[in-house]
Amino acid sequence: MAEPIARQRLPVRTKLCYGIGDLGPSVGTTIVGFWFLWYLINIARVDPLLASVAYFIGKAWDAINDPLMGSLTDRTRSRWGRRRPFLLFAAIPYALGFAMLWFKPPFQNQLALCAYYALAFIIYDTAFTAVAVPYTALTPELTADYDERTSLNAYRMAVSIITGLLPFIFVKEIVGSFPDPRQGYTAMGFIFGVICALPFFIVFLGTREKQELQKEIPRTPLREALRDALRNRPFVIVMGLYVLTWTAVSIVQAIFRFFLLDWMRIEEAQGDYIMAMVFISAAFCLPLWVKVSERLGKRWAFALGISFWAGVQVVLIFLPPGAVVAAYILAFLAGIGISVAHLLPWSIIPDVLEEEEVQSGERREGVYYGLIIFLEKVAFAANLLVTGQVLKWSGYLKPTDAVPYPVQPTSALWAIRILMGPVPAVFLLLSILFAYLYPITREKHEEIRRQLAARRKAMEVQR
Repeated sequence: MAEPIARQRLPVRTKLCYGIGDLGPSVGTTIVGFWFLWYLINIARVDPLLASVAYFIGKAWDAINDPLMGSLTDRTRSRWGRRRPFLLFAAIPYALGFAMLWFKPPFQNQLALCAYYALAFIIYDTAFTAVAVPYTALTPELTADYDERTSLNAYRMAVSIITGLLPFIFVKEIVGSFPDPRQGYTAMGFIFGVICALPFFIVFLGTREKQELQKEIPRTPLREALRDALRNRPFVIVMGLYVLTWTAVSIVQAIFRFFLLDWMRIEEAQGDYIMAMVFISAAFCLPLWVKVSERLGKRWAFALGISFWAGVQVVLIFLPPGAVVAAYILAFLAGIGISVAHLLPWSIIPDVLEEEEVQSGERREGVYYGLIIFLEKVAFAANLLVTGQVLKWSGYLKPTDAVPYPVQPTSALWAIRILMGPVPAVFLLLSILFAYLYPITREKHEEIRRQLAARRKAMEVQR
């Protein structure tokens, strides 16, 4: 019987520098997820259907740019590594693209507004891809240890969740400091654009890629690499697990403000505090799920946490208007499960990449992470498109200057409640089925690492 492989622990400094990098994607995607659809409909006054169409058009570009960017980073060779140069040079364009989303152009035509925000999102999303794909692809290059990857991603997700609170604290303060909310959102876009860009410079300075991973450029063309990835059964299972989980996350993000303000009739400031409770709970529960994962394995820890979260979402449909205390309690409970959604899928993905290396003899992290991020964005875009259409079809009343918070019809309120409760719960329960099928246990991963170590040693002898 083979001896267990010794733990390969990373320095805390490396984990911190890597983890801080998620501040940019976390803050940016939190603001876009919770505020963008709301901003387009309520501040920019775009028709709900056209607002969701603008977002979907921008996301359609992801059908190309995520896998392309992943392949580009796989083939990049520089004195700084394969991934880190992109963090250095794409951070500022990411900030500028983010700021464009929150600028109200000086025209009122609905189709023109739709076209502007579609273009703005294409620019933003391209820059986001240029930093997000290489950043996430760094994980397997920093450590090959099964449990250390969970620990590394715990640092990353702790930063992600904690800094995700910043929008709930400062967005309203920034916007409220201007007499015109349109000007306030523009200022907010520039301020948070800068905040989102800075952490990538810290990652660039505080991490180092393994030099041995740069020795060979992948020989397989992109089309064949994508085909191989889609034939990799463990990776397909992880894609299903990840997409279903983050479909639920994106639905909750998009509809949360509508649920609190239109159905619960909670004041906007109070609603922000309730949403912040989700993040606080999720952040505090990360160490718990690291320990559960070490004890039960990643897939069973995932199933346990996600099933708990699904139950919380179902209960939300029964929450009556004005039940503020109950809303805080359920937000805290939801955060326990959301913590799992942030942590475990990202710690599972690197294990699949070594299975791929055993089969193909190549490391193609960029292509795989590009596919994952692409699917996440497509799911998010499709959800916003469907959500916008459902709100329009349900008779949702768009605010006006005279009536900024109209009382919504019963049909719209039911649509909001169903989107907030049972719909994400169904996606979460489906993701558990994929977790059950996931084949790479700790023991299996150790065997994969032994095979790779023997192969690399043989290659060194041949050289």
